[in-house]
Amino acid sequence: MSQRKGMSRRIFLNRLGATALSLAVVPLLDGCDYNFIESIRASGVELPFVTESSKFYVQFGAEATVSGWEIQDIKTTDWKLQLEGFGFDKEITFDDLTSKMSSDGISVLKTMRCVFDTFDIPGLLSNGVFKGVPLRLFLPSQSELEAKGVKRVRIFGSDGFRNNITLDRLFKTDDPELFEPLLVTEINGEALPQKLGAPVRLIIQEAYGYKNVKWIQKIEFTDKDEPFGDYQDNGYIDDGVLRVTSKVTTPTKRSDVPQGPVKIMGVAFSGQAGISKVEVSIDKGPFQAARLVPLEELLQGASFAELVRQTEQVKNPSVHAYPFRGVWAPWEFDWEATPGEHEIRVRATDRANQSQPETDDDISDGTNRISITQVTSL
Repeated sequence: MSQRKGMSRRIFLNRLGATALSLAVVPLLDGCDYNFIESIRASGVELPFVTESSKFYVQFGAEATVSGWEIQDIKTTDWKLQLEGFGFDKEITFDDLTSKMSSDGISVLKTMRCVFDTFDIPGLLSNGVFKGVPLRLFLPSQSELEAKGVKRVRIFGSDGFRNNITLDRLFKTDDPELFEPLLVTEINGEALPQKLGAPVRLIIQEAYGYKNVKWIQKIEFTDKDEPFGDYQDNGYIDDGVLRVTSKVTTPTKRSDVPQGPVKIMGVAFSGQAGISKVEVSIDKGPFQAARLVPLEELLQGASFAELVRQTEQVKNPSVHAYPFRGVWAPWEFDWEATPGEHEIRVRATDRANQSQPETDDDISDGTNRISITQVTSL
């Protein structure tokens, strides 16, 4: 039986591979496997708005916290989700879940990002279409749980990884832009691969990767209204909401660019609200508006276009305005480069009026400072 490792936060970060990332395939220390994202390309060219599942970043949080950790290999016929506590014990099978897929299954776009991702490219960042059914369908009602004094549900993966959801978030219905937490079996129209949590994982639309538990195995009802989870034990924010972020994908840091017209490109996203604007500053000059690439332009001629059009966000534009909440928005900015060294600064703002701050040195708070990229024009 696996046991939890006692460790300092420094050791935790080292095990999770919170180090500088390379620009291609990224081998990290214990916690991450690999990831790469193709550079965002110029307008009119097919954009990698959806990351192929084989290229999704991979990170195993429990590898740093559970002794004897192993990647899980679970057949659909063997998968079970156990509910425990307050007399609500119940077992859910894969057949139970798939039987609801035709009537209650939904597809959603989601950007997945590791909380200790840096501004390097490719980074620990991917975007995909996930299909599943609301977790709520298999649980007692919110009123039944509250009557018993339940405050949260604790989530356990079969690899020992732990997290939690508050009842308010689990049953949230007052925000039409926010999807219920989902039990997901598919990504990009295919069955989840093993490395991404097959056969079933949890997806929380607005959250960092660590809230989206892979190989979900057990839900425990608790009356304790307090943070719970492997990352929370090491000081990370409990709600796990993606804070507003921008990245420059072209040009990359410390690269050479030609003199004259240069197209700066990247992505921006926030789990708090959709992106409202991206601004670029050259050499600490005034911030100027970048262009947010329209969704139809992203989908034009793309192999994944029909897959994206079947998502709840695209099917319901009156509810889900683009750029979507919790989904990266590609942007571009035209710059006339002059000879010498230059600094590109990028600031994103979401529709909740949250902007990236000038500075932030705390990796655990989920906040992301303004993106800075140094280049040389030759």
